[in-house]
Amino acid sequence: MSGHPHSDVGASSSQRWMNCPGSVLAQSGRGGSSSVYADEGTAAHELAESCLICGGDAREWLGHQIEVNGRVFVVNEEMAGAVQVYLDHVRRVLEHEQCATRPFFSVEYKVDLSWLREGMYGTADLVIYDGYTIWVIDYKHGKGHAVTAKGNTQLRYYALGPAWAYRCESAAKVVMTIVQPRAEHPEGRIRTDTMTKDALLAWATQELGPAVDATRKPGAARKAGAWCRWCAALAVCPEAMEKAQEDAAVEFSRVDPEWDPKTFVPLDPGTLSTILKAKDFVVQYLNAVKVEAHRRLAAGEELPGWKRIRGMARRRWKGEPDEVAQFLEAWGVIYDRCWNRKIISPAEAERQLSALKLPKEEKKEAKDGLKEFWEKLPGKPRVVREDQPGEAIGPNDAPDVPEDEFTALDFFE
Repeated sequence: MSGHPHSDVGASSSQRWMNCPGSVLAQSGRGGSSSVYADEGTAAHELAESCLICGGDAREWLGHQIEVNGRVFVVNEEMAGAVQVYLDHVRRVLEHEQCATRPFFSVEYKVDLSWLREGMYGTADLVIYDGYTIWVIDYKHGKGHAVTAKGNTQLRYYALGPAWAYRCESAAKVVMTIVQPRAEHPEGRIRTDTMTKDALLAWATQELGPAVDATRKPGAARKAGAWCRWCAALAVCPEAMEKAQEDAAVEFSRVDPEWDPKTFVPLDPGTLSTILKAKDFVVQYLNAVKVEAHRRLAAGEELPGWKRIRGMARRRWKGEPDEVAQFLEAWGVIYDRCWNRKIISPAEAERQLSALKLPKEEKKEAKDGLKEFWEKLPGKPRVVREDQPGEAIGPNDAPDVPEDEFTALDFFE
């Protein structure tokens, strides 16, 4: 499986090209190969699709191999557990907990927005329609960047497909949901935004369509910002370089080149805050430059002062695990010591209890009893912008601080 074809003005990149029209032409021909993280996400989507079409739960596919762009991914507990969160949510909607009538639903729904502008198309993970409400549910497997549902242009783009298809029917409300089980977000793993169908169609004609037109104008403007994160042209974009230089220079001019560490005065709160705001884009830009340097060196181009080397070699089993265990046992290693065993998570344990064919009262008793075995730990403290969702915590609520500059990266978004 290699995924679906992508439009130059598609849903997943809509935040970028709506803010930076010139990025469409700038990254033309710079697509490159897919990352291992993107391919893993594609594999998880394929697993979810198989479960919805064939029935059953994700854990039934444990050990199954899924090939994406030449990479092979094995369905493990983490992937199965994440996909199951998505499956459970979809099935809650389909089982009429929220639907008014027996709904129509489509997995991998083909979105065609050629009625708005040519070249606009895509594939939504799941669309449900019950005659009154349209649900668009998007699964995100990534855990590095939590995606917000409110005002999400990708969700709106996908929702326009069924909204236009059912424009003459009684559909009045559009519910757009992101299910992202592996990424921390104050709103939880399932996040939703709701619009009326009329408001969504108005947004399309007033904002989305004109944004597409802007990308097709000669000399379309470029503008650097947070939306550059996934742009293939980031490393070679003059506007991005200028913004990174400006952000990197913010407040650092105040630092005395003759400073003495013995008499150094820590940064005042205002300066520290300003530098934190500047770091996001600078880090994105520098990471993109590193990728570009790697690409050029791999193509045989020389970069003065730089070279490619191999990292530390690691070993992995090339035979079947059972065969390895049998070999070790034959030489006297105790069989159980050949394996690492791990108990399932509390969430998965609850799901397993729910799947048992027990009377309702006994299920409740079992789940209540399970609570004796788990505890909810507080989330790891993170530093985010003040306008991001989430309640601020005091120093006594989370005294943990990073021990060094490496672990510090985990404390920031």
